[in-house]
Amino acid sequence: MTAGHMPAPQPTPQETPDTAPAPIPYAPGITRRSIILGFTLSVVHTCWMVYQELALLNIGEPTILTIVPTVIGIVFTLLAVNSLLKKIRPQWVFTPPELMVVFTMTTFGVLIAASKFLHYLFPIIMLPYHQAAQSGDTSRLASLPRFFAPQDASVVRPFFLGTQDFWAFFRPEIFQAWLLPLAFWGLFIFLLMWTMLCLSSLFRRQWVDRERIPFPILELPIMLAKANDAGSLFSNRFLLTGFSLTSAVISLNYLSSLYPTIPRVGMAMQDIGSGFFVSPPWSTINPLMTVWWPFAIGLCYMIPLDVAFSCWFFFLLIRLLAVLATAAGWRDVGSVHDLNQFPYFGNLAEGAWLGMFAVVMWNSRALLRQIWNMLRCREKIPGEETEAISYRTALFGAGGGFLLLALIGVLAGMRPSVALLAFSLYFIAIIVMARMYAQVALPLFCMAFFSFSAWTTTFTGTRGLLMSEKATLTTFYWFDRTYEQIQMGHQLEAMVFADRLRQSRRTMFRVMLISITVGIVVGSLTLLQIYYDRGASSARVNGDSVWLANLAWSRMDTWTASPRAVELTTMLRTAISAGIVILLAHARSLWFGFPLHPVGYLFASSFALEWGMWNIVFVTWLIKALVVRYGGLHLYRRTIPFFLGMALGDCVTQFAWGVGLSLTGVRGASPY
Repeated sequence: MTAGHMPAPQPTPQETPDTAPAPIPYAPGITRRSIILGFTLSVVHTCWMVYQELALLNIGEPTILTIVPTVIGIVFTLLAVNSLLKKIRPQWVFTPPELMVVFTMTTFGVLIAASKFLHYLFPIIMLPYHQAAQSGDTSRLASLPRFFAPQDASVVRPFFLGTQDFWAFFRPEIFQAWLLPLAFWGLFIFLLMWTMLCLSSLFRRQWVDRERIPFPILELPIMLAKANDAGSLFSNRFLLTGFSLTSAVISLNYLSSLYPTIPRVGMAMQDIGSGFFVSPPWSTINPLMTVWWPFAIGLCYMIPLDVAFSCWFFFLLIRLLAVLATAAGWRDVGSVHDLNQFPYFGNLAEGAWLGMFAVVMWNSRALLRQIWNMLRCREKIPGEETEAISYRTALFGAGGGFLLLALIGVLAGMRPSVALLAFSLYFIAIIVMARMYAQVALPLFCMAFFSFSAWTTTFTGTRGLLMSEKATLTTFYWFDRTYEQIQMGHQLEAMVFADRLRQSRRTMFRVMLISITVGIVVGSLTLLQIYYDRGASSARVNGDSVWLANLAWSRMDTWTASPRAVELTTMLRTAISAGIVILLAHARSLWFGFPLHPVGYLFASSFALEWGMWNIVFVTWLIKALVVRYGGLHLYRRTIPFFLGMALGDCVTQFAWGVGLSLTGVRGASPY
């Protein structure tokens, strides 16, 4: 592979591969009280979010969004408190770095307990034992390690049916049975997060200092932190207008949920395709979903123009190709989402990750070579004293975490080669997703067409897996579904946040470790308390987790009942998709201003735009393009506060209504 086949890294005048940026003159700010406050709010917020998403449903599922709206609500509340403190106790006012710590700790705490992450773990590991007790079929149980979950029927049954006893989980007969599984899965999650933290430290300089990736997702929290009080924040009339209009609409919809006679402004997801495209070949594009969340509109306005254009362009192009394939008889009539027919979304996503990983590694080659040479010669790398951890620690930490995770896979019944393959594919995807997160302020990541466990079978075939390997990959499905929260992306985000406020990355690294530990402990205990009190299968709990558990084990049954060998056609489709990404990256390196960005192709082929984001991306791209064309960058900068005000108004209004409805016991109100 030559330099012409990949876009080479572009060092800035301040930094070449042999030099480092000047050390940041750190400002004081990450205080003990901010960590104590962040810890306290993280515990309370995580418990509340778990209840919201499993039982109350007054805000929907905020933890699936790239910025958790309730975290923005908490930071905004502290700005209001600051406005009061400035009048009565100025010395108590929270500083921007302290607000940053609260944002980071509350975000990381709830990321672990997110509705598409830890929520899924316990139903997946418990379901085989529950089904065995009901049907008498214990064939699955022989393939599961005993330390994965409790097996006693007296512990399994109340998990699914509930006890209507708030303290049921904490009673000795149940709590003691969970000690070993909780310790095992807690260590497993920590190793996942630790490995990502180390990878974040390795890639931070390349992505942030050299490639100058903008992290547009940070615009809203940075604006809040720097404003420091509500009065300063609302001094911008454009922001106040966007905030007020959005708050009024969201409040109207909440009132409509409580009193149906009040009209509402429909912003929820709807299928606009099925009513128009009713016959083939055009019915192939269905479903065609749209949403109009103000939060999403505000964030999508921050997406760079070339990436936004590429997102909606590839989204529509792929569907038009499916329509043409149907018309030509190359595929049966059916939804474009059918993974077994063209455009083979699963293979598109897998190939896109491989291609983008190749691009990322190629662009990082100078830095990685420098790190390797410095480590081999046992020398320090210039500037590494300002990194979150030394490059030596990051490299060996990532390698050690990866090997320990693979070892856990071996202890669970996987052969070393399969365990290494599976976790290699997982972290390839995570690195690429983190790179996408850094590039695009998309409000919702949903990678439902991708699964590293299914990707593993592409290289092994389901026929080549042992029963214990199929069972282990199935239990891993809890963190292998949709990938709404890209934890590595949030870790890089925290480091960039610290840079913007001139804070130490090393201190922020320790803050993240504390937050991750809090999230694991609080999230696990809160989830199990709810499941044993209300019942995972009962109507008192959102049934998404148990549905996912059934889906995961049904997939294993399919692997067993219909084993398949390695398919060369599948490998070929994956390679073609990887080639598309590499060609797009190569074209951008040769042609300045080339309009198509590989990140747009990654989003369009991964389900991230399916939940209606494509229409918002298109509209905000069009508005932004017109603003820049006819008003220049000056007008664009003036319009940013209006759109950030829309996002802020959505978050704060949902937070305020969510707190009020939770305190009054109301369930199921909707902001959209």
